[in-house]
Amino acid sequence: MNKQILDVVASVSMEKGVDKTIIFQALEEAIASATKKLVDDEANIDVVIDTTTGEYKTYRKWDIVKEIDESEVFQVLESDLDGVLLLLSSEASSFMTGSIIPVDGGHLINPL
Repeated sequence: MNKQILDVVASVSMEKGVDKTIIFQALEEAIASATKKLVDDEANIDVVIDTTTGEYKTYRKWDIVKEIDESEVFQVLESDLDGVLLLLSSEASSFMTGSIIPVDGGHLINPL
C-alpha cells in the first residue's frame, strides 16, 4: 500500500492541481477517522505518513492523569516523581506527544 499512497497523491496532485502536502494531510485525517471507527470513536488517533516512502504509522494518544486525594495535594514527595522522571528521560518517551503528566498533586483536565 505504500506505493499506492504515493501514486494516489501524485495523481490527484497532477489532475486537480492540489498541493501534495494538502493531500497527505487529508489522507492522514481519513486514515485516523477510519481507525477511530475500528477502535473507539472517542479515541484520540494521530496518523503520520512518510511523504518519501508512503509508509504510515498510526498512534493512539492517551491522557495520563493520576488522581490524588485532596488531602495529599501538598504532599508530593521526590519518590512520587521517580517513575515520571525515568519515563521522560528514557527513549520510551519519544512517542509521547500532547500528553500532560500532572506532578503538582492537583486534578487536571486536558481536552486535547
